[in-house]
Amino acid sequence: MLADGRIELLDGSSLSFCTGLDWKDERGEAPGILHKNVLHFAETESLWINPRPHPLPGVGWLMPESVPVSPPVSFAADLASIGQPVWLRFPLPVGACGMRLETTGQGRVSVWIDGQEVPFAGGRASFPPQAAGTIAAVRIEPEGTQTEAAVLSGPVRFDVVPYEGKLGDWRTALQLPHHSGAVEYETTLHLSEASEATLELGHVRGTAEVWFDGKPIGIRVWRPYRFMLGSISAGTHRLRIRVTNTLGTHYEKGRPTSLVGANPAVTYWDREHRPEWQAAFPTGGLYGPVRVVLK
Repeated sequence: MLADGRIELLDGSSLSFCTGLDWKDERGEAPGILHKNVLHFAETESLWINPRPHPLPGVGWLMPESVPVSPPVSFAADLASIGQPVWLRFPLPVGACGMRLETTGQGRVSVWIDGQEVPFAGGRASFPPQAAGTIAAVRIEPEGTQTEAAVLSGPVRFDVVPYEGKLGDWRTALQLPHHSGAVEYETTLHLSEASEATLELGHVRGTAEVWFDGKPIGIRVWRPYRFMLGSISAGTHRLRIRVTNTLGTHYEKGRPTSLVGANPAVTYWDREHRPEWQAAFPTGGLYGPVRVVLK
């Protein structure tokens, strides 16, 4: 078992407690903490009710409630990596046209988009809108003892514009793996003659809201994602679909582990690629097939 709790007193104060070696089970023995079973699916940080000081420096932008009162000693797993350039590579979200980086110190930063170097100044790089999955590469020459991802002092932020994308899972089709919120899809329809029409969205992960020629048609929160468009005239029409998912993808994001130097058996995840797990995790998306049925 793994117990973490808080006792709230009548005067408004509270006392925190968690499982320790002094706890005993019903047989009078020390309770087992099943880290290995838990950590294949969740980081222990997300299991704590009470915030705890984090042993790594510079985590405040990710975990503001866990910043220790006294700054911890800088930590480097590989001393030879201190002062060496750090390379970051990642796929861009659909429609990305700008990227903002916050780094520690004043080290030189270089950025490549799809293999082409782009200007970087004032913490920002601008470039033409990109398709989902275009690879960005960042080279950071750190100052001080920061290594690996510790050279970042804030999240990587993107500027995006409307861009042609694919239907499907937001994680892969649009490269939005932890997006919680809404995505809008727009297209035009061309009818040669007037007709009664029904819109069918197929498979959707989330809530779907539809507008036809700017007029709200309705909202669906579960199957069937079917909308009656009514009688529509011949000509060109505009269709807009908004899909909104839950906060599950946001809370799925990993955070810096507090198990610095711990046994790999009790650290977050493992190094095996397990694509079969993807379907079990939160996501969002308009998968389709999207059809307009004419009568």
